[in-house]
Amino acid sequence: MLAASYDPPELYGYVEMDGGGRLMCKLYRLHPPGPQGGAPVTLTFRKKYYDPQRDIHGYFWKALPQKEVGINGNRDPR
Repeated sequence: MLAASYDPPELYGYVEMDGGGRLMCKLYRLHPPGPQGGAPVTLTFRKKYYDPQRDIHGYFWKALPQKEVGINGNRDPR
């Protein structure tokens, strides 16, 4: 699903968990041709926004394609 954003494109989708459950979250670091249904992803807890007026950092789960995840969940340098 494409969403309105200050930094388009902003893509959201449903992620089905192993063992059951489904989460709608932001999909990022997707390369053309775009998201593929059934592609494995890893969930990462990332900063979503910063509100300087209230000094609040907002965090949420984002889905990263598994091919970009290296050892210990770090981005694969390849």
